[in-house]
Amino acid sequence: MLSACGGGGGSGSPPSGTDPDTGDNTPDEPGPPGTGQRVRVVHYDFDQNGTAEGRAELAYDSAGRVERIDYRYSDDGTPDTDFLSFSLDFGAENKTHEYAYDEDGYISSITMTSPSSRLVNLYTWNDQGLITDYSIEFYAPAGGLQNIVRYALIYDNGQLTGWNETFEPTGMPQSDLAEGVIAYDPVTALPMMISRTGRPGGMREDTELVFSDGGQVSSLTTTTPSIPDYESNISFVYSTQGRITERNVLPDDPAQTYSWLFTYNESLMQQQLIDMGSNGSYEAALSYEWEEGLCAQIMIWAPRAEPNFIATGSEPFIPGTGYARLDYCESTGSTL
Repeated sequence: MLSACGGGGGSGSPPSGTDPDTGDNTPDEPGPPGTGQRVRVVHYDFDQNGTAEGRAELAYDSAGRVERIDYRYSDDGTPDTDFLSFSLDFGAENKTHEYAYDEDGYISSITMTSPSSRLVNLYTWNDQGLITDYSIEFYAPAGGLQNIVRYALIYDNGQLTGWNETFEPTGMPQSDLAEGVIAYDPVTALPMMISRTGRPGGMREDTELVFSDGGQVSSLTTTTPSIPDYESNISFVYSTQGRITERNVLPDDPAQTYSWLFTYNESLMQQQLIDMGSNGSYEAALSYEWEEGLCAQIMIWAPRAEPNFIATGSEPFIPGTGYARLDYCESTGSTL
């Protein structure tokens, strides 16, 4: 349930997981899960008519890690909202996400299967608890591997500085796809710019991140140097408890403007209301059912993952670098 975006930077305090003397922000191995509230079911109302056409049911393993999510769709007869380029990560197909973990408790794969496709996300971690390689394998409905997109992550003394993307179609030579570069604020140690450039000779996108004094991302602004008038902005609003209450997307195309309103029952998210066009009417809604049980925080990486956490001693990854948390456990600052 992660949203796509760009990269990082701005004002705020250095991540609290960073050693002030050495600058070391090497993550520890995942700690033991805590008992608390975790998401059991997510209901999707794609037309905001009061009937949820979609249902995502989560299952957890004995260590409290999400093990499987079953997405089921049932047409209610009302046309679903056309969200243009935006996706609710569901669609009108039933599908399943299966999660696997390595012996250290880090995520090793996410397999997404539907009647028309199968994608396998693979993660490789080093001894310092950092992802070094991330790949997406695309399979045909009949089961054959079609192509692979690979991301090789680049670090400097434990700090992620960029990545290289390659494309490997089955039976053909590998080709360069893009490269990413992350620039950090020398004072805050937070990312201030992420640039992604297509290869060879492709377009470059620059994403600037601005953080609040509390260490949460307040805005993402993406520009393209080759298109002087292009600008896309995402802004975030938080409660005094640090929980996200609004996410507003103002893209270059005004027709694709969106706003999210997040509501809570005490500390638990109850709804996400989606306003297409930001005109005050909600075209879709997500609602959540929670249960008590073990719940382990799981980290993943994706090049455009929005930062949805604040680095702490137990989560010393740097927000804005592509690392993101699977938000199925009760938490503050969650985007679910």
